[in-house]
Order: sequence, then C-alpha cells, then structure tokens
Amino acid sequence: MSTSPYPSSAKGQNPTPAGVTFGRTGEGLLIAKVGDNAFAMLPGSDGRFFLASAWRLHRPMDDCARGAVGTKRTAPGRPSHRALPDLFTDYERRCADRTIRDWYPDAWEAIHGKRLEPGESHEKDRRAFERDHASDWIVISAIRCDRYAGMTECVTTLGGDRTALERRRYLVPSDEYHVGRFGFVIDEARHRLYAGPSSLIGWNR
Repeated sequence: MSTSPYPSSAKGQNPTPAGVTFGRTGEGLLIAKVGDNAFAMLPGSDGRFFLASAWRLHRPMDDCARGAVGTKRTAPGRPSHRALPDLFTDYERRCADRTIRDWYPDAWEAIHGKRLEPGESHEKDRRAFERDHASDWIVISAIRCDRYAGMTECVTTLGGDRTALERRRYLVPSDEYHVGRFGFVIDEARHRLYAGPSSLIGWNR
C-alpha cells in the first residue's frame, strides 16, 4: 500500500479545510473520514488492496477496528462495506471508486497515496473553477431576452456567489450561451453590461 502524502497528527488525525480527516485505525489501516463516513484500504490476497467504507462512525479514528470498515451491514447505524471482492462485482467496485474520486477527492487521494489530476474528479475541478474565477462575473440566472432578438439576459455575481448582494446583468448572444460544467463566465470585453428593462420576473432594477 502506498504511503499517504498527508502526515498524521500526534493523535492519528489530520483535519483539512475541506472537512476530510486523515489518520490510521488502531490496527494501523490508513483511513480518511468525511463527516460520519470513513474510507479505508483493506489488504487482500496476492498483495492486492480493496476499497472499503463505513458510515455513521462517531468514534475517534484510532478507536476504529478493521471490522468497523470490513463487514457489510444493512441495519441503520451500522457500517456498510463497499468493495470486498466476494460481495461486489468489478463493475460495482469501479463505480464506487468513481463516486469517491468525483465527490470525495481528498479521501481518494489519501487512500491511494497520489493526487488526482485536472479532469479526474468533479469536485476537485469545481474547486479549481471557483478558485480561478473568484473575481469573475458568473451567471446565476438567465432568460431569453424578449427585447433584443438572439440575446440572453444574464444575472451575474462575482464568483457565482448566490448570496452576494451586488448583481449585474449582461446580454450574451444566445448561440454562445452554454452553462458548461460549473457556470458561464462573462467576458467583460465582449459581453454587454445591461441596465434596461428586464425579461426576468421580479427584477425591479
């Protein structure tokens, strides 16, 4: 098993800003905890490792034993194993790995001991998008403009923050407006700032 790039703290836990805590169980298994969900790599035969997970774990990670993440349970409040080869098909294991990679990239990286590259994780790509466009105007609402043919009226905020009080409207050619994975970014050099009558219901400015 590869060594995690994240050092463990003195108490066996290492919290990160993303809300993921890394550490080891009392048996020395590398574990990543996201809220009450935990992910670990369990050794199998022939030097292979299998991804396992458990849910509703409230104990400290160094109190967790292998059985807490290595047994399939279905009763509420009990752990649910996701990847033992005698219980799940290769396809199901690939789906589980894809889910963790997409939505819990920090846990995936800790388990596998390597970093995900751009395009390999939906959540990690979203974070990069928000970081790279924090000072850009991003569309949060749009409608076909009934006053200018072929244009889409867009309401935007900086970084796409839906709680922001400052909002601007832009007119974007409708054939150019495509939301994309994480939002449409306004090109202030090309897209027209608009302050006229709105096609949006409830827009009173």
